Amino acid sequence: MKFLGFITAILVVIAVVFVGGAENISVKWEEKSRAELKDADLEAALYKNMKYVYTVGKYERAKQMIDKYLETYDIYDEYDKNESSDRIDDMNYYKAMVLDRMMQGTKARFAYKAYLERFPEGKNVKGAKDRLAELGNF
Repeated sequence: MKFLGFITAILVVIAVVFVGGAENISVKWEEKSRAELKDADLEAALYKNMKYVYTVGKYERAKQMIDKYLETYDIYDEYDKNESSDRIDDMNYYKAMVLDRMMQGTKARFAYKAYLERFPEGKNVKGAKDRLAELGNF
């Protein structure tokens, strides 16, 4: 029984560090990535960092990261199908999801619609259409 208590305590500490300190972890991760990585490696690291803060529910930080990422990397009208273009597809979809999670329904609907217009065959089309249908006109 003591072992179970010990494991529970460790899990609580991990949760506090990774969720409670998520913004600090994310900022340090971004700083280190920008200092040490270049080009595609930096882009991939920034993408993973944003997914981390989104996953732990730090939506304001995720939104800031998405905006900065898209400003830097989403500069083309047409994309080759590769990892980078998949991440740009995802980031545009995540933008809508973050606004949705932040309870900004009108902005989320516009972002989902913009995603569908821009990526009519994107990998997140079904999710965007389903969420738009759920949001309706509210």
